[in-house]
Amino acid sequence: MGIFDFIKNAGADLIGLGKNEAEEIENLLKTDLGDTITDLKVSFEDGTATLEGSCDSHATKEKAVLLAGNIKDVGKVNDENLVAPAALEETEFYTVKSGDSLSKIAVCFTWIIRIQHHKQRYFGI
Repeated sequence: MGIFDFIKNAGADLIGLGKNEAEEIENLLKTDLGDTITDLKVSFEDGTATLEGSCDSHATKEKAVLLAGNIKDVGKVNDENLVAPAALEETEFYTVKSGDSLSKIAVCFTWIIRIQHHKQRYFGI
């Protein structure tokens, strides 16, 4: 997937308590995701968390990236060395913009789901 940007000054306040940042991120991932990532290694430098290991699914990889990115002082997450089986469906990310609301975003995605349903129903796509 690559490198993901996050808001550096938001999220769980786990870093800066006099402990090793990479170790704290790794402990969080192991606690929340259990044994779904084998050979997990995390490094942390200049606000970038780099994840390595083997995930049991693509969904686990996405969760690991989001968990690591939602920690205060983590501005980027690099998952290039975090391997996972190919995704069954392509994940679509949405960047929230000024003026967005949950209902506005939901309407957008509802139309996407309806279009996909009609393609499958009428065209076998």
